[in-house]
Amino acid sequence: MKGIVVFFVVSLLACHGQKKAVDQNATMNQQLVLLVEDGFFPIDSLETHIISDTKTLNTFFRRVNRTRKPGLSVPVVDFTKEVVLVACFGATQGQGMPKLKIVEGKEDHVTLTIEKPEKIASDNIISYPFCVYKMPKTERQIVFKRPERR
Repeated sequence: MKGIVVFFVVSLLACHGQKKAVDQNATMNQQLVLLVEDGFFPIDSLETHIISDTKTLNTFFRRVNRTRKPGLSVPVVDFTKEVVLVACFGATQGQGMPKLKIVEGKEDHVTLTIEKPEKIASDNIISYPFCVYKMPKTERQIVFKRPERR
């Protein structure tokens, strides 16, 4: 009888611990704020950037706007409190926009996954999508997890 009670107490605590981890990742994903997403950035392969100053952000948007008239406006970011995350995908078949999502937050690092848009069999459009997010500044290392090939 005592073993059954211990089993139920341990089960309840274990379930609560897993729920806490899921809630923490959901809260971290709410910290990611989409600033800009677009279907054209002239690059051949996947490229990611972590931008922590205005000069680098302006340089990135100069590259984006090189072939645009009018160009995209540079978002206003407080770099004392926030950091900018950029994912450029290169040539992609399909119209969907890529997404960044926090999949793991540990004491020493934060892992983000790059979700590519779904391919549609009849979709022959080639795009070069990119997305720009901001999130609160952290001392933890930010790691991008590359998407699997489809």
